[in-house]
Amino acid sequence: MGVVAFLSAKGAPGTTTTALLMAALWPAPVLLVDADPEGGDIALRLRREDGEAVDRSRGLLSLLPLARREMQPATLPEHAQTLRGGTEAIAGLSGPEQAGAAGHLWSNLAEAFARTADRDVLLDCGRVAPRSVHLPLLQQADVVVCLVRPTVSSIVHTRERLAALVPSLVAGDGHRPRMGVVIVAERPGGRDATGAAEVLERDLPGVEVFGRLALDVDGASIFEGFEIPRPERTLLVRSGRQLVIDLHAALRHEQRGAGPVPVGQPSPAAPSPAVGAAGVDPASEQSVGSGPAKSGGRRAAPRRRPFSRAGREPAVAAELEAESR
Repeated sequence: MGVVAFLSAKGAPGTTTTALLMAALWPAPVLLVDADPEGGDIALRLRREDGEAVDRSRGLLSLLPLARREMQPATLPEHAQTLRGGTEAIAGLSGPEQAGAAGHLWSNLAEAFARTADRDVLLDCGRVAPRSVHLPLLQQADVVVCLVRPTVSSIVHTRERLAALVPSLVAGDGHRPRMGVVIVAERPGGRDATGAAEVLERDLPGVEVFGRLALDVDGASIFEGFEIPRPERTLLVRSGRQLVIDLHAALRHEQRGAGPVPVGQPSPAAPSPAVGAAGVDPASEQSVGSGPAKSGGRRAAPRRRPFSRAGREPAVAAELEAESR
């Protein structure tokens, strides 16, 4: 089927949380792969469906010996584990030492993911640079998604990183993935998020804005092992519904070579996902969390960004214009 890779340029804009959310809402069979070379987090965040801890030795680490020769995609599910909530996931490596030792095996893994025929593959790639050891995963992907916060530092780092990264993503056969960004903001429809989208679209030709996602600490706690009531009502899940439709449509269009699909326009190839697909069950008060709920089942609300005297969010676009001068 297809491969979607999630990454960041710098900081922690929510790459792993977004990958987990997209896997939970994905409207087709899916395999989530923790491919962060700095060390996988998914196995440390969530437990398996049977309540046991995720076996970190079963995943990418157990796949590496097989990757020394041509690997059949059919073997991938044997190294996956079912997370609480139903998502099939391949656990990541422990850190950069193991990732660096994998060397050329990343290319063989990338080919196996790309040839998977019975499910889509979502990759949590962590931070990526043009010389990253796991770059072959992105070169073989169909769609590459970079997470960015609507702050001056995040936008500048993302703009510079993607400008350097795009030429590196052309594979030996000339294939280049469809690239775009997702804005993660406390106010996805606010002035800062809109300004960030405008700046990145203007300064990065060929890089799309796939959508926006709510920065929701309460909602994200379900992917940290906590249980919260009615997770489908959280800002995170509500904003993720449209994003998963757009990314699924982008993946299907890229595979057909049909060109860009307008963001926000669902297509017949991307049915609206059931929110209970994995881990976010509208019929249950429980979530994918494996640990005890905090007081009332919720975390403290995230601190709000101070507004300007005019009562509006700071103009990130204007700050970037000043920075560029």
